[in-house]
Amino acid sequence: MTSTLQQTDDRARLREALQRRLGDDQHHPVSSAQLRLWVLSQLQPDATAYNLPIRVQLEGRLDVDRLALALQALIRRQAVLRTRFRARDGVPEQIVGPALRPDLTLAEGPAPDSSDGLPVDARAALETPFDLEHETPLRLCLWACGAQRHELLIVVHHIATDGWSHGIMLGELAALYDAMGEAKDASHPPLALSYADYARWETEWLEGTNLSSGLDYWQRTLSGARATVVPSDFANTSSSRLDAGEVSLRLDAKVVERLRGFARERGATFFMALLSCAKIVFGARAKSDDVVVGTDVANRIHPGTESLIGFFVNQLVLRTSLHDDPSYAELIERVRDVCLEAYDLQSLPYDRVHQALRSGRNGTPLFSIKVALLEAPRAEFGSEDLNWRPVDLAVPATDFDLFLSLWDLGDEVLVKLVFDPALYRPATARGLVEEIATVCRRVGEEPERRCSELTARSQPASPPPMLRAPRSGRRRVIEANNPLPSVCEVDP
Repeated sequence: MTSTLQQTDDRARLREALQRRLGDDQHHPVSSAQLRLWVLSQLQPDATAYNLPIRVQLEGRLDVDRLALALQALIRRQAVLRTRFRARDGVPEQIVGPALRPDLTLAEGPAPDSSDGLPVDARAALETPFDLEHETPLRLCLWACGAQRHELLIVVHHIATDGWSHGIMLGELAALYDAMGEAKDASHPPLALSYADYARWETEWLEGTNLSSGLDYWQRTLSGARATVVPSDFANTSSSRLDAGEVSLRLDAKVVERLRGFARERGATFFMALLSCAKIVFGARAKSDDVVVGTDVANRIHPGTESLIGFFVNQLVLRTSLHDDPSYAELIERVRDVCLEAYDLQSLPYDRVHQALRSGRNGTPLFSIKVALLEAPRAEFGSEDLNWRPVDLAVPATDFDLFLSLWDLGDEVLVKLVFDPALYRPATARGLVEEIATVCRRVGEEPERRCSELTARSQPASPPPMLRAPRSGRRRVIEANNPLPSVCEVDP
């Protein structure tokens, strides 16, 4: 009850703070998430890891001028897309500029031997570092693939977007384009808030007692915790990471239905049911009964933020004890309680938690494995004369040993494991995914079985020999918050 009242009070203060609208062409504070990426951009000005792409096929009669006007309307509506970042007295600030019409001339098409179908201009937009002080965090490239087929590449720096935002961006852009062609009101109802409003609220929120009380919770919860690590195949001593590898499989409808039903019976969510299965496997592989992983949370606690483009997503640390070898039925209740407590603190930036708990410990991460449940993007949308179809595109990998993304497809679940090939062979990653799927099937049939019994028949006979890490790997990557994953090859 106390937690619920606290969250209600936080939302009331958020609403009050956000109602104090901020005008354009002013200096606004950055959010905690933006601050981290701004610092990284200063330390690594040539890095492109946070250039996030959205690639869309446009099929039908395209009016380029109309598309440019729709993009301008989107930029006007979502102020973060026309924001630059400049330091004053060493502190970065957001500077919101005017909504200029983008230059959307048709680029020359891709070369016939292009492996990813991207033209030179699009590749440059994707692989050129952003100068956040002198340019806005948005780039565009349009090219023709035929008389009735074009492709649009939108590249946004992560400082201004997240996976949730990508869905907003495509949906609003398609609606604006459609409305302009039918002489409708293409302006959309004005947004009640801007991302700068949210950053202002977060700054004020963290200046109160919220930071200290939240950190007290994490200090208690994570006392003595160590990041769960699955033993690696390679003796990797390099601090640099290769492009990530990826393996995947599907959970069929029967397994998914059983897991959903059991989660409902225990007052848990589908994510909690899947996370419990994953924790059983990770704990067994790590030979640890204290399982610590991370997850992403949308961090949009106020209804006004649900329609905003911006970098809201936060990370939570989820620690669960398997000390007494619980049954799956008992474990899912533990996972449920841990998740609900963490969700109540989703507005407390992960960076603040990490800084408080890892001070003096060389910045070691609180977790090296991330697990997230994601919804599949819309297959296509648009009007009668133009269809918009998102296209998969490889993007920079996350900085984790393992990232387990669980894509909710409705009747089925696509299980994808992104791994660091400097640590694991594809066969090891494949074995992990298959073991997680096996546990998902078994708990649906026998939820009262203990965790040790659920993995007893699926453990590898012996660990693989330790080898040197490979020097290079082909790109096969996924970004944790991007709803458009992609698959390419990995060197075995």
